[in-house]
Amino acid sequence: MPLALAYEQAAAQFHSLKSEYHLANLFAVHEAEYFGAEFGPRQTEVSFQREAGELKSWGAQQEMDDAAALAARKRWRIEPPKTGESNVWSRGEEYVRLWQAGIRPNYLPVKTGATEDTKPA
Repeated sequence: MPLALAYEQAAAQFHSLKSEYHLANLFAVHEAEYFGAEFGPRQTEVSFQREAGELKSWGAQQEMDDAAALAARKRWRIEPPKTGESNVWSRGEEYVRLWQAGIRPNYLPVKTGATEDTKPA
């Protein structure tokens, strides 16, 4: 038998078997649905749904990160230091006066109570 003729017969057999398999599956599915079977999503559809969910959560995470960055930017703003004397900001005039007098500012917090380190021995 020539090679071309053998290939033609093999291809025809393959196509007829593939068609028979497809029709058998199609009728089996229709019969099962008729008798009440319910088929869930195929694995490919499940994978696409998972991917869509991940992409949606990724976008939500990006929005949350943007919102957190915006809140952090709003949190830091210039406020006058609160001293015990006055809650009115002097626009730096008091700082300049002390600077010109040679008094260095102390930025350390004031300790309100004695700790173990500062207690006399």
